[in-house]
Amino acid sequence: METFRIIDLSSYSDNSTFIINNEKDLRNALSQLKNRSPGVVEFIGPSIDTLTIGIGGDFACVMFAKTSGDPPYLWATGQGKPQDIDLEFNMGGTPTPISAHRCLDFDTFSEIIVYYYLNAALPDDIEWEAD
Repeated sequence: METFRIIDLSSYSDNSTFIINNEKDLRNALSQLKNRSPGVVEFIGPSIDTLTIGIGGDFACVMFAKTSGDPPYLWATGQGKPQDIDLEFNMGGTPTPISAHRCLDFDTFSEIIVYYYLNAALPDDIEWEAD
């Protein structure tokens, strides 16, 4: 398995990158990120694609994008969440609102990230919304 990185975009300190060499590293990093104020990180692997993640507390969000920046941008969507409420995730010191219907419970979110890490693909059992 090739090395992945999680880069914290909510702060610019030297301690803002996690190196992921195995599934245990990934689950530990996600657990640490859960226990902090909501912020944005990027999950970057050897492919050309990136997962941008809002994480902190009981909820998280995931957006898939090609590194080229070309659409489509795909958001994992939660089931049964109200669409008129926004949750905020810190990105570079700026609160960034994300619609609650794009936020997932931590367990569902974690399984998406682990699946992507192990398979280099998005899971089919999650609904993805183009932006």
